Amino acid sequence: MSPRMFRYVAVVLLLSAVVLLILTPHTQVELPTIIEWAIPTANSSPLSIFVSDGSVYFTEYWGNKIGRLDRRTGMFNEWTIPTRNSQPRGIFVSGNLIYFTEYAGNKIGCLDQSKGVFNEWIIPTGNSYPMGLAVSGNVGYFTEYAGNKIGCLTVSPVASVIVINPMVFSTVITVAVGSTVRRSNFHSKTETSVFESD
Repeated sequence: MSPRMFRYVAVVLLLSAVVLLILTPHTQVELPTIIEWAIPTANSSPLSIFVSDGSVYFTEYWGNKIGRLDRRTGMFNEWTIPTRNSQPRGIFVSGNLIYFTEYAGNKIGCLDQSKGVFNEWIIPTGNSYPMGLAVSGNVGYFTEYAGNKIGCLTVSPVASVIVINPMVFSTVITVAVGSTVRRSNFHSKTETSVFESD
């Protein structure tokens, strides 16, 4: 290597080192942190989760409870569901109302967290095993896993549970509420998925 080329490489390396020294304090990457909170009920098996206004709401599948964690204080509230061994799964929060599905109880439940009062509605299809749940205004939509249906709960003026659009496919996977109702269905025999919306 010629002396001129050697000086050129040395200058480039020196400038690169200076740039790295200057930028290093500004390019440090913070490592992610994971925070965990122990649920007061042992072996409760938290299953579904919903976050709203600084609180984390969750179902306790084996604990048969609805839980709330205030992330700011780390304090828990737990409410025992009236139906024994209901196995709550899906959860959705709308204001003070916490809606949830009762997988083994075959019901849709609603807890008014400000009063600690529960309402439960029996699903007309026996052993439907409700799972997913979404609420828009005063209407809740839910999936009936074994019932192979989408259900609709109208909360006011008089609560009622109806089944809408029974599907010919084997399993209803999910439901979402926005301006339309969307369904994802899996047909086990053909192993195909179909996505539909109203």
